[in-house]
Amino acid sequence: MRNRRGLSIFRLLVIAGLTTVLLNIGTYLWHRSHNLDKLAISVSAIRLAPDTVDFGTVGLGEVIKFHASVHNVSNRAIDLDDPITDCGCVVSRLIPRHILPASAAQLDFAVQSPMYPASINRSIVLHPVGRPDVEWRLWIRGRSDASVWSEPSSLTLEHSDGVSSAERVSVHFQEGLQPGLLRSDSSDVIVEQLSSDVRGVREYLVNLKFFHRDKKALGSCQLLLFSESGDRSMLRIPVSWKPRPTFRCVPELVRLTRSKSSPEKSTARILVYAADSKGLKVQPVANGVTTYLSYTGPNILISVTLEPGVLATGVKFPILKVTDDAHANETIIHALVTSEPN
Repeated sequence: MRNRRGLSIFRLLVIAGLTTVLLNIGTYLWHRSHNLDKLAISVSAIRLAPDTVDFGTVGLGEVIKFHASVHNVSNRAIDLDDPITDCGCVVSRLIPRHILPASAAQLDFAVQSPMYPASINRSIVLHPVGRPDVEWRLWIRGRSDASVWSEPSSLTLEHSDGVSSAERVSVHFQEGLQPGLLRSDSSDVIVEQLSSDVRGVREYLVNLKFFHRDKKALGSCQLLLFSESGDRSMLRIPVSWKPRPTFRCVPELVRLTRSKSSPEKSTARILVYAADSKGLKVQPVANGVTTYLSYTGPNILISVTLEPGVLATGVKFPILKVTDDAHANETIIHALVTSEPN
Protein backbone atom coordinates (compact mmCIF):
# COMPACT_ATOMS: atom_id res chain seq x y z
CA MET A 1 0.00 0.00 0.00
CA ARG A 2 2.86 2.33 0.87
CA ASN A 3 4.67 1.44 -2.36
CA ARG A 4 1.62 2.34 -4.45
CA ARG A 5 1.22 5.63 -2.63
CA GLY A 6 4.90 6.45 -3.10
CA LEU A 7 4.65 5.57 -6.80
CA SER A 8 1.65 7.90 -7.23
CA ILE A 9 3.51 10.77 -5.59
CA PHE A 10 6.53 10.08 -7.81
CA ARG A 11 4.33 10.16 -10.93
CA LEU A 12 2.79 13.49 -9.86
CA LEU A 13 6.25 14.96 -9.31
CA VAL A 14 7.37 13.78 -12.77
CA ILE A 15 4.23 15.23 -14.41
CA ALA A 16 4.70 18.54 -12.57
CA GLY A 17 8.34 18.68 -13.67
CA LEU A 18 7.49 17.95 -17.30
CA THR A 19 4.75 20.58 -17.22
CA THR A 20 7.20 23.18 -15.88
CA VAL A 21 9.72 22.28 -18.59
CA LEU A 22 7.09 22.53 -21.32
CA LEU A 23 5.90 25.90 -19.99
CA ASN A 24 9.47 27.22 -19.95
CA ILE A 25 10.03 26.00 -23.51
CA GLY A 26 6.78 27.63 -24.63
CA THR A 27 7.71 30.89 -22.92
CA TYR A 28 11.16 30.84 -24.54
CA LEU A 29 9.72 30.16 -27.99
CA TRP A 30 7.16 32.97 -27.57
CA HIS A 31 9.82 35.48 -26.51
CA ARG A 32 12.10 34.33 -29.34
CA SER A 33 9.30 34.74 -31.86
CA HIS A 34 8.33 38.10 -30.35
CA ASN A 35 11.92 39.37 -30.52
CA LEU A 36 12.39 38.21 -34.12
CA ASP A 37 9.12 39.91 -35.04
CA LYS A 38 10.27 43.07 -33.30
CA LEU A 39 13.54 43.02 -35.26
CA ALA A 40 11.72 42.54 -38.56
CA ILE A 41 9.38 45.49 -37.87
CA SER A 42 12.15 47.81 -36.82
CA VAL A 43 14.26 47.08 -39.89
CA SER A 44 11.95 46.86 -42.87
CA ALA A 45 8.24 47.04 -42.17
CA ILE A 46 7.62 50.71 -43.03
CA ARG A 47 9.04 52.96 -45.73
CA LEU A 48 8.45 56.72 -45.86
CA ALA A 49 8.36 58.44 -49.23
CA PRO A 50 9.88 60.95 -48.91
CA ASP A 51 11.61 60.67 -45.55
CA THR A 52 12.91 64.26 -45.75
CA VAL A 53 11.08 67.39 -46.94
CA ASP A 54 13.02 70.59 -47.64
CA PHE A 55 10.74 73.49 -48.58
CA GLY A 56 13.61 75.95 -49.12
CA THR A 57 13.31 79.60 -48.12
CA VAL A 58 9.90 81.09 -47.32
CA GLY A 59 8.57 84.28 -45.77
CA LEU A 60 7.97 84.83 -42.08
CA GLY A 61 4.87 83.14 -40.63
CA GLU A 62 3.99 81.28 -43.83
CA VAL A 63 2.06 78.00 -43.59
CA ILE A 64 3.42 75.32 -45.90
CA LYS A 65 1.47 72.10 -46.55
CA PHE A 66 2.95 68.79 -47.67
CA HIS A 67 2.16 65.09 -47.60
CA ALA A 68 4.17 61.89 -47.54
CA SER A 69 3.31 58.24 -48.15
CA VAL A 70 3.72 55.62 -45.44
CA HIS A 71 4.22 52.25 -47.15
CA ASN A 72 3.77 48.91 -45.38
CA VAL A 73 6.29 46.66 -47.16
CA SER A 74 5.89 43.76 -44.74
CA ASN A 75 3.63 40.71 -45.08
CA ARG A 76 1.28 41.65 -42.22
CA ALA A 77 -1.01 44.53 -41.24
CA ILE A 78 0.47 47.22 -39.01
CA ASP A 79 -1.36 49.63 -36.70
CA LEU A 80 0.35 52.96 -36.10
CA ASP A 81 -0.15 55.44 -33.26
CA ASP A 82 -1.03 59.08 -33.89
CA PRO A 83 1.93 61.00 -35.32
CA ILE A 84 4.10 62.85 -32.80
CA THR A 85 5.57 66.24 -33.67
CA ASP A 86 8.40 68.00 -31.84
CA CYS A 87 6.94 71.50 -32.20
CA GLY A 88 3.55 73.18 -31.98
CA CYS A 89 4.32 74.79 -35.36
CA VAL A 90 3.78 71.38 -37.03
CA VAL A 91 0.33 69.78 -37.34
CA SER A 92 -0.03 66.29 -38.82
CA ARG A 93 -2.66 63.67 -39.63
CA LEU A 94 -2.27 60.01 -40.70
CA ILE A 95 -5.05 58.28 -42.70
CA PRO A 96 -5.54 55.35 -42.24
CA ARG A 97 -3.60 54.21 -39.18
CA HIS A 98 -4.31 50.52 -39.95
CA ILE A 99 -2.12 49.74 -42.97
CA LEU A 100 -2.54 46.45 -44.80
CA PRO A 101 0.41 44.60 -46.36
CA ALA A 102 1.64 46.16 -49.64
CA SER A 103 -0.55 49.22 -48.94
CA ALA A 104 0.13 52.82 -47.99
CA ALA A 105 -1.30 55.53 -45.76
CA GLN A 106 -1.06 59.27 -46.34
CA LEU A 107 0.64 61.53 -43.82
CA ASP A 108 -0.64 65.09 -44.25
CA PHE A 109 1.14 67.86 -42.39
CA ALA A 110 1.50 71.61 -42.28
CA VAL A 111 4.30 73.69 -40.79
CA GLN A 112 4.29 77.40 -39.96
CA SER A 113 7.59 79.17 -40.39
CA PRO A 114 8.88 81.37 -37.53
CA MET A 115 8.07 85.08 -37.39
CA TYR A 116 11.82 85.84 -37.57
CA PRO A 117 14.67 84.65 -39.83
CA ALA A 118 15.71 81.16 -38.74
CA SER A 119 16.59 77.69 -39.95
CA ILE A 120 13.86 75.08 -39.55
CA ASN A 121 14.73 71.53 -38.52
CA ARG A 122 11.66 69.65 -37.28
CA SER A 123 10.41 66.08 -37.43
CA ILE A 124 7.33 63.85 -37.26
CA VAL A 125 7.69 60.46 -35.56
CA LEU A 126 5.57 57.35 -36.17
CA HIS A 127 5.37 54.38 -33.79
CA PRO A 128 3.59 51.01 -34.05
CA VAL A 129 0.78 50.74 -31.50
CA GLY A 130 2.24 49.67 -28.18
CA ARG A 131 5.82 49.82 -29.47
CA PRO A 132 7.42 53.15 -28.48
CA ASP A 133 10.86 51.56 -28.99
CA VAL A 134 10.32 51.35 -32.76
CA GLU A 135 10.06 54.56 -34.75
CA TRP A 136 10.14 56.05 -38.23
CA ARG A 137 11.00 59.74 -38.57
CA LEU A 138 10.11 62.25 -41.28
CA TRP A 139 12.43 65.28 -41.32
CA ILE A 140 11.16 68.78 -42.20
CA ARG A 141 13.76 71.37 -43.16
CA GLY A 142 13.78 74.88 -44.56
CA ARG A 143 14.37 78.50 -43.65
CA SER A 144 12.29 81.60 -42.98
CA ASP A 145 13.80 84.86 -44.13
CA ALA A 146 12.96 88.55 -44.56
CA SER A 147 14.83 91.81 -45.04
CA VAL A 148 12.90 93.48 -42.20
CA TRP A 149 10.85 92.08 -39.30
CA SER A 150 9.58 92.99 -35.84
CA GLU A 151 9.79 91.42 -32.41
CA PRO A 152 7.11 90.77 -31.32
CA SER A 153 5.29 90.35 -34.62
CA SER A 154 2.05 91.83 -33.19
CA LEU A 155 0.99 93.89 -30.16
CA THR A 156 -1.96 93.85 -27.77
CA LEU A 157 -2.60 96.92 -25.62
CA GLU A 158 -4.83 96.95 -22.54
CA HIS A 159 -6.52 99.97 -20.99
CA SER A 160 -8.40 100.76 -17.80
CA ASP A 161 -9.79 104.06 -16.45
CA GLY A 162 -8.30 106.06 -19.29
CA VAL A 163 -4.77 104.64 -18.91
CA SER A 164 -3.24 102.06 -21.23
CA SER A 165 -0.29 99.73 -20.94
CA ALA A 166 2.53 100.76 -23.27
CA GLU A 167 4.34 98.04 -25.21
CA ARG A 168 7.80 97.98 -26.75
CA VAL A 169 8.54 96.65 -30.22
CA SER A 170 11.91 96.12 -31.90
CA VAL A 171 12.25 96.51 -35.66
CA HIS A 172 15.11 94.50 -37.20
CA PHE A 173 16.49 95.04 -40.68
CA GLN A 174 19.34 93.63 -42.72
CA GLU A 175 22.67 95.35 -43.12
CA GLY A 176 22.65 98.04 -45.76
CA LEU A 177 18.90 98.66 -45.47
CA GLN A 178 17.74 102.04 -44.20
CA PRO A 179 14.01 102.10 -43.27
CA GLY A 180 12.01 105.29 -42.92
CA LEU A 181 9.34 106.21 -40.37
CA LEU A 182 7.07 103.84 -38.42
CA ARG A 183 3.52 105.24 -38.38
CA SER A 184 0.12 104.11 -37.14
CA ASP A 185 -2.88 104.12 -39.48
CA SER A 186 -5.09 105.00 -36.49
CA SER A 187 -5.14 108.28 -34.55
CA ASP A 188 -5.85 106.27 -31.36
CA VAL A 189 -2.32 104.85 -31.29
CA ILE A 190 0.87 106.79 -30.54
CA VAL A 191 4.29 105.60 -31.73
CA GLU A 192 7.49 106.91 -30.13
CA GLN A 193 10.96 105.99 -31.36
CA LEU A 194 13.23 105.18 -28.41
CA SER A 195 16.55 104.52 -30.12
CA SER A 196 18.35 105.15 -33.38
CA ASP A 197 19.67 102.33 -35.54
CA VAL A 198 21.99 100.12 -33.51
CA ARG A 199 23.26 97.03 -35.34
CA GLY A 200 20.19 96.88 -37.50
CA VAL A 201 17.65 97.35 -34.66
CA ARG A 202 15.29 100.19 -33.73
CA GLU A 203 13.27 100.36 -30.53
CA TYR A 204 9.77 101.88 -30.37
CA LEU A 205 7.19 102.47 -27.65
CA VAL A 206 3.54 101.99 -28.65
CA ASN A 207 0.73 103.42 -26.55
CA LEU A 208 -2.94 104.40 -26.65
CA LYS A 209 -4.45 107.81 -26.17
CA PHE A 210 -6.71 108.14 -23.11
CA PHE A 211 -10.19 106.64 -23.49
CA HIS A 212 -12.52 109.15 -21.82
CA ARG A 213 -15.73 108.27 -23.64
CA ASP A 214 -15.69 104.47 -23.72
CA LYS A 215 -13.89 102.42 -21.09
CA LYS A 216 -14.85 99.17 -22.90
CA ALA A 217 -13.46 100.18 -26.27
CA LEU A 218 -12.07 97.47 -28.54
CA GLY A 219 -10.11 98.23 -31.66
CA SER A 220 -7.27 97.40 -33.98
CA CYS A 221 -4.93 99.07 -36.41
CA GLN A 222 -1.58 98.54 -38.11
CA LEU A 223 1.83 100.08 -37.69
CA LEU A 224 3.40 100.73 -41.09
CA LEU A 225 7.15 100.93 -41.59
CA PHE A 226 7.88 102.96 -44.70
CA SER A 227 10.94 102.98 -46.91
CA GLU A 228 13.47 105.78 -46.53
CA SER A 229 11.85 107.64 -49.45
CA GLY A 230 8.39 107.10 -47.92
CA ASP A 231 6.89 105.78 -51.17
CA ARG A 232 6.17 102.20 -50.02
CA SER A 233 5.41 100.14 -46.94
CA MET A 234 8.11 97.64 -45.90
CA LEU A 235 6.48 96.08 -42.82
CA ARG A 236 3.06 95.85 -41.17
CA ILE A 237 2.68 95.22 -37.44
CA PRO A 238 -0.88 94.40 -36.25
CA VAL A 239 -1.97 96.21 -33.07
CA SER A 240 -5.15 95.52 -31.10
CA TRP A 241 -6.47 97.01 -27.87
CA LYS A 242 -9.03 95.94 -25.31
CA PRO A 243 -10.05 96.66 -21.70
CA ARG A 244 -7.86 95.12 -19.03
CA PRO A 245 -9.34 91.68 -18.28
CA THR A 246 -11.96 91.57 -15.54
CA PHE A 247 -11.51 87.81 -15.10
CA ARG A 248 -8.88 85.11 -15.44
CA CYS A 249 -9.31 81.41 -16.32
CA VAL A 250 -7.05 78.73 -14.79
CA PRO A 251 -6.06 76.73 -16.71
CA GLU A 252 -6.58 78.05 -20.24
CA LEU A 253 -5.26 74.78 -21.68
CA VAL A 254 -6.91 71.58 -20.41
CA ARG A 255 -4.83 68.42 -20.78
CA LEU A 256 -6.79 65.17 -20.97
CA THR A 257 -5.59 61.56 -21.21
CA ARG A 258 -7.78 59.01 -22.97
CA SER A 259 -7.46 55.22 -22.84
CA LYS A 260 -7.46 53.57 -26.25
CA SER A 261 -8.83 50.28 -24.93
CA SER A 262 -11.90 51.87 -23.31
CA PRO A 263 -12.45 55.49 -24.39
CA GLU A 264 -14.77 57.16 -21.90
CA LYS A 265 -16.03 60.66 -21.24
CA SER A 266 -13.31 63.08 -20.21
CA THR A 267 -13.92 65.59 -17.41
CA ALA A 268 -11.93 68.65 -16.40
CA ARG A 269 -12.40 71.62 -14.07
CA ILE A 270 -11.61 75.27 -14.78
CA LEU A 271 -11.68 78.05 -12.20
CA VAL A 272 -12.64 81.55 -13.35
CA TYR A 273 -11.33 84.29 -11.03
CA ALA A 274 -13.47 87.43 -11.37
CA ALA A 275 -14.26 90.63 -9.51
CA ASP A 276 -17.93 90.01 -10.30
CA SER A 277 -19.30 86.83 -11.89
CA LYS A 278 -22.78 88.20 -12.68
CA GLY A 279 -21.91 89.35 -16.19
CA LEU A 280 -19.83 86.34 -17.20
CA LYS A 281 -21.03 83.92 -19.87
CA VAL A 282 -19.69 80.43 -20.60
CA GLN A 283 -20.38 78.99 -24.05
CA PRO A 284 -19.17 75.67 -25.57
CA VAL A 285 -17.59 76.13 -29.00
CA ALA A 286 -17.30 72.44 -29.92
CA ASN A 287 -19.88 69.67 -30.35
CA GLY A 288 -20.04 67.04 -27.62
CA VAL A 289 -18.97 69.48 -24.89
CA THR A 290 -21.22 70.04 -21.85
CA THR A 291 -20.63 72.32 -18.87
CA TYR A 292 -21.83 72.58 -15.28
CA LEU A 293 -21.27 75.85 -13.38
CA SER A 294 -20.99 76.30 -9.64
CA TYR A 295 -20.45 79.69 -8.02
CA THR A 296 -18.04 80.29 -5.15
CA GLY A 297 -18.37 83.96 -4.26
CA PRO A 298 -17.32 86.08 -7.24
CA ASN A 299 -15.60 83.10 -8.88
CA ILE A 300 -17.00 80.32 -11.10
CA LEU A 301 -15.98 76.65 -11.13
CA ILE A 302 -16.64 75.13 -14.57
CA SER A 303 -16.91 71.35 -14.88
CA VAL A 304 -16.39 70.37 -18.53
CA THR A 305 -17.34 66.96 -19.96
CA LEU A 306 -16.21 65.79 -23.41
CA GLU A 307 -17.93 62.89 -25.12
CA PRO A 308 -15.68 60.08 -26.48
CA GLY A 309 -14.24 60.82 -29.91
CA VAL A 310 -15.00 64.55 -29.81
CA LEU A 311 -11.35 65.59 -30.12
CA ALA A 312 -8.50 64.02 -32.03
CA THR A 313 -5.40 63.20 -30.04
CA GLY A 314 -2.29 65.34 -30.19
CA VAL A 315 -3.99 68.52 -31.48
CA LYS A 316 -5.07 71.57 -29.47
CA PHE A 317 -8.78 72.41 -29.97
CA PRO A 318 -10.97 75.24 -28.65
CA ILE A 319 -13.78 73.93 -26.40
CA LEU A 320 -15.13 76.91 -24.38
CA LYS A 321 -15.51 80.65 -24.68
CA VAL A 322 -15.76 82.82 -21.57
CA THR A 323 -16.90 86.44 -22.04
CA ASP A 324 -18.14 89.30 -19.90
CA ASP A 325 -21.50 91.01 -20.39
CA ALA A 326 -20.18 93.55 -22.91
CA HIS A 327 -18.00 91.01 -24.76
CA ALA A 328 -15.10 93.36 -24.10
CA ASN A 329 -13.06 90.54 -22.54
CA GLU A 330 -12.92 87.07 -24.03
CA THR A 331 -10.93 83.95 -23.18
CA ILE A 332 -10.90 80.78 -25.27
CA ILE A 333 -10.30 77.55 -23.34
CA HIS A 334 -8.45 74.88 -25.34
CA ALA A 335 -8.11 71.15 -24.76
CA LEU A 336 -5.27 68.82 -25.68
CA VAL A 337 -6.05 65.10 -25.65
CA THR A 338 -3.26 62.54 -25.41
CA SER A 339 -3.44 58.74 -25.56
CA GLU A 340 -2.73 56.66 -22.51
CA PRO A 341 0.36 54.44 -23.05
CA ASN A 342 -0.44 50.79 -23.51
